[in-house]
Amino acid sequence: MGTDVAVIGLGNLGAGLVRALTAAGLSVTVWNRTPGRLDGLAPLKIRFAESAVDAASSSETIIMAVSDYDAARHLLDEIGGANLSGRLILQWMGGTPDEARALGDRLANYRARVVDVLLLSYPSDLESSAVVYVAGASEDVALAASLVFSRTQWIWTNVGQDLGRAKAMGHILEPMIDHAVEGFLIGAALAEHEGMGMLEYFEASRTAIGVAAQTLEGTAALIDSGTYISGQMTLTLWSAGLDRQIAHAEKYGIDVTTLRHIRAQMDQRIAAGFGNEDIAGLHAVIRGSSAFGTEKTTAD
Repeated sequence: MGTDVAVIGLGNLGAGLVRALTAAGLSVTVWNRTPGRLDGLAPLKIRFAESAVDAASSSETIIMAVSDYDAARHLLDEIGGANLSGRLILQWMGGTPDEARALGDRLANYRARVVDVLLLSYPSDLESSAVVYVAGASEDVALAASLVFSRTQWIWTNVGQDLGRAKAMGHILEPMIDHAVEGFLIGAALAEHEGMGMLEYFEASRTAIGVAAQTLEGTAALIDSGTYISGQMTLTLWSAGLDRQIAHAEKYGIDVTTLRHIRAQMDQRIAAGFGNEDIAGLHAVIRGSSAFGTEKTTAD
């Protein structure tokens, strides 16, 4: 084979992968359906394939960094299964767990070794310590992938042999990240009104994130145990604190729609008689069953 890795698809992700891989000293072949995408990579020492088949034939390791799984299916039609047998294929695109499993099954029928990948960072982070989740990797496939990419600084986490697990991890973590970012932005607006600079606010946030991690660990344990009562905090007290936060933010005209939604969920749970529960009790509301979790308790 001619190069260490072939990258097919040169959008933001694919281009980021190429830059990171070449910076790590790997030889790379690239191909993209739209030739214009190649212009920004011209200064790099890479091989430009003439076709998808040419790219797939150039390396034992192929990264499919196309837009989605539908595009990947069309790509497989173009390349043909015979050109993929025995190769290490990384499915590196957005989509659902079921799509990841279906494409992986098709590749397995071609006797390819398949890994599905989730990038939990920006593509620009690939040149440093990007966080990467890998699914569907048996021990031998995981070893093969780690050997190929050992020269990068990526932080790899193998989440199991279910090919849909990495994408499931994305769907699980993204709501938490999205709400954390929104909370950070609400805090940023408050910091501005209080005359606090953003760097000072960020440093304070780093400490708060550490405290939040401990709270989340306790919350996870309560959910896992089937009881939402910690004996340390109650929804009644949480709601009173949230009321103060909302009032303070609204004094400055800050949009607190998200906070009010959480407050309404607290009211729902408290009204059902679960005021003694900790914040973990909202899991029952969000999950869609107010009866899930503890037996009914008396609200404070």
